[in-house]
Amino acid sequence: MEVISKQLNRVQTGFLKPPFSFMLLLGLLTLYQRHYDILDQFLEVPWLSGLVILFHMTSVIVLMALYNISYYMFIRDHKVGSLIYSAGFSVALTAYLIHLLIDFGGPGLLESPVNVSSGLLAGGHLVFFLSALAAEWIPSDRKFILKQEKLAKILPLVPAVLTILVVLILYQSSINNPVTAEISKLLSLTMDYFSAVVVLLLMMMAFRHAYIDDDYRYLGVVVGYVSLFFSKGFAILSFNYGAGAPFLSILLSLTGYALLLLEFYRKGIGDPLNDIEMKEKQIALYANNLDRVIQKRTKEIFDRNRKFETELEYARNIQQSLLPEQRFAIKNAAFVTGYFPCEDLSGDFYDIYRIDDDHVGMYILDVSGHGISAALMTMFCNNYIKSTERLIKRYRGLKPHKNLSNFYEEFNRMNFPDEMHMVIFFAAYCLSDKTLTYCSGGMNCQPFIISRDGKFKTLDESLGFPICKFSDLYKPEYQSATVELSPGDRVVFYTDGLIDMDKNRVMDQVGLEEFMSDHVELSLKALNERLIGRIYPKMDKLKDDISYFIMEIE
Repeated sequence: MEVISKQLNRVQTGFLKPPFSFMLLLGLLTLYQRHYDILDQFLEVPWLSGLVILFHMTSVIVLMALYNISYYMFIRDHKVGSLIYSAGFSVALTAYLIHLLIDFGGPGLLESPVNVSSGLLAGGHLVFFLSALAAEWIPSDRKFILKQEKLAKILPLVPAVLTILVVLILYQSSINNPVTAEISKLLSLTMDYFSAVVVLLLMMMAFRHAYIDDDYRYLGVVVGYVSLFFSKGFAILSFNYGAGAPFLSILLSLTGYALLLLEFYRKGIGDPLNDIEMKEKQIALYANNLDRVIQKRTKEIFDRNRKFETELEYARNIQQSLLPEQRFAIKNAAFVTGYFPCEDLSGDFYDIYRIDDDHVGMYILDVSGHGISAALMTMFCNNYIKSTERLIKRYRGLKPHKNLSNFYEEFNRMNFPDEMHMVIFFAAYCLSDKTLTYCSGGMNCQPFIISRDGKFKTLDESLGFPICKFSDLYKPEYQSATVELSPGDRVVFYTDGLIDMDKNRVMDQVGLEEFMSDHVELSLKALNERLIGRIYPKMDKLKDDISYFIMEIE
């Protein structure tokens, strides 16, 4: 509350400045009218003319600064108000410069207050005041954009050039012409009266602006216009009074323009620089906060990623723990396996298990996709294909087509995504009579048998359909087929990643058959080592999972 109270007092004090300055200058004007003879005697000193010229030169510098700032504001913002202000300042600046050139070295301004140069100065003031009135009247957001950028840059100088031409013509015609001097006197007086009226309007508009926008800093402009108003008052008195009136007119005119300069500097340069500095501080603060936020978020992401990688490693270990050993035997059937996921988790899966004392069940499947979703689907498959109930496991295991048909129905009962699907090959091997009963569930790479003499037989006589969400439209038929095996026969089960040259570049179908034929004399263990040796160098570039197992009849 104390801070707010101080701010309100500051604003209220600021709004007292214009009326106080108005009353003070009005008192000075009244005092001079009553006692001008005393002040004129005081001002009749030799150095006063030099001081007047100094004031005029200072006014030129102030007007030049005002023109440059308003011109810069126009180039930057393309606002009509800035264009009109810069044009008005250029005319006033030109008038002051020519006034100095005419009076410097000639009759002093105080010695001959009414002459052509005084009319020029009055005209320059009037043009500026009218420009300021037009600029204040036009909406502040209106813009003026020329396609020719160079033309836009020289546009504010056009009035100044025209002023120079007019002055040169008038000055040449007024030399040694008393009639012209009288006309100049009458015009100067008329323009000063008119200027006083215009400045009075400007003063009220500026005060209204400061009050409505609650911008107490703009009150400096109001005080500036008050000074310019009384400057015109003393200029009018100079036609009938002594040296004091023009001196005070020049002094108040300089004061008014200086106050305008402060406001234009604030609006055109000071406030934008403060905004830039404030934004730089905000950006620096934001950057520091952003850096801390980034560090915090990076640590959180790193921690989550590390936790995710740890959990992913656990999931991979769990999935691989469900796979059979790399090399083992069940009575007269020996097995070797290979498992090479292209990511941490795989969509390929296989299993080899005992159905009963005389039968071994085995399957290999390939789920669409890779990664976590495909790996979770393999867990579902393992649970339904290999039941934990002994009778169900034996019933399904001995009849591969029944097993896959049941699996298809169970898969369609689940709320899996429609695009999820898989291919599978299931087989049951009888240990006593060495027969293999099998059924394909849409497997796109059929297992094959290679005998000791190098002959091949593809297991493609079964009938089946991929496991997919299609039961509403189609009920597939699964049929098993049986083949007799002989000692030394090897049955190769694999997924398409092993023979996909586009994705993995290990070998193709023909290459796999040639590989098995070339190494038919090797032991099953040595064969598997050679096959792993072909796959392992490609591990870092795999784009599809590779899984296989090979069964050899002893």
